[in-house]
Amino acid sequence: MLGGFLVVIWFISPIMWGVSIPPHPFSDFCSSSILAKNVWYSQYMPMSIGISFDNTGAQYNLSAIITNNTFDQAKYEQYSPMFLPITYAITYGTIFATYPAVVVHTFLWYRHDIVRQFRRSLKDENDIHCHLMSRYREVPRLWFIALGLVSLVIGIIGIEVCNTGLPVWAFFISILFAAIFVVPFGIVQAITNQQFYLAVLAEIFIGYVLPGRPLAAMVFKTMGGTTVIQAVAYSSDLKLGHYMKIPPRLMFTGQILASIVALITAIVAQQWALNNIPDICSPHQKHFFTCPNLNVFNTAAIIWGGIGPRRLFSAGAL
Repeated sequence: MLGGFLVVIWFISPIMWGVSIPPHPFSDFCSSSILAKNVWYSQYMPMSIGISFDNTGAQYNLSAIITNNTFDQAKYEQYSPMFLPITYAITYGTIFATYPAVVVHTFLWYRHDIVRQFRRSLKDENDIHCHLMSRYREVPRLWFIALGLVSLVIGIIGIEVCNTGLPVWAFFISILFAAIFVVPFGIVQAITNQQFYLAVLAEIFIGYVLPGRPLAAMVFKTMGGTTVIQAVAYSSDLKLGHYMKIPPRLMFTGQILASIVALITAIVAQQWALNNIPDICSPHQKHFFTCPNLNVFNTAAIIWGGIGPRRLFSAGAL
């Protein structure tokens, strides 16, 4: 992980931004050699920053190309293409490579383990932890099914009532994405302690299938990506509870209650901050409430769901 970071940030990014090699003192050539220069207009921007830019070098005004929560082609052509810093663009490339790598690695090395574990139960394990935990009643499958159905209904109501522009069939596809990747991501995280996110793949998919809908792209990637994160986190908590000898039903109930409390408190805190902190999320907020993660999230929504991958990353694009 560290090696890949060093290669991308210390070598590939500076080379693509523009690196000059000074002439050798004993060489007959007096000029410097340039490995690469200004790839994707990168020298007009900082090398590493989490925002996008327009054709004047200013921060990209995301609202300038949006009308009624949808991408406006006329405004986009009148305003400017979107330009990404070189590390921002290369990071997307490395993320693209992780998805097939994780799936192929999991299939080649762990497919037999996955099949075997699906066929086994707690009673088939003979270590001391499983022996002690076998005295507690397992969580019935009906509880998981009921929780899944309730969450599914709430999700459908939410995307329909809030006018997100996301069709119901796309909502089901986001859940399918999560179901496919939760096992590979969970295995890799358990072995390496490196967490992978489904957000970029979800953004690519929805950007091609439903172009021009940034709000729908936000909802789609949140549904798919957050489902994987929560599923892996729940598995991690169950593992901790297993070693701490906490009854499974108590763990399940505690997770549900904690999620409800976290949801309510997060919404209340967020709404209070938006209503009471002056200039919140602006670059010059005096207390540094600049919302860097929110800026990245919004930029990604415009890149994939608004402008779309066809205009930025397909053949012949910028």
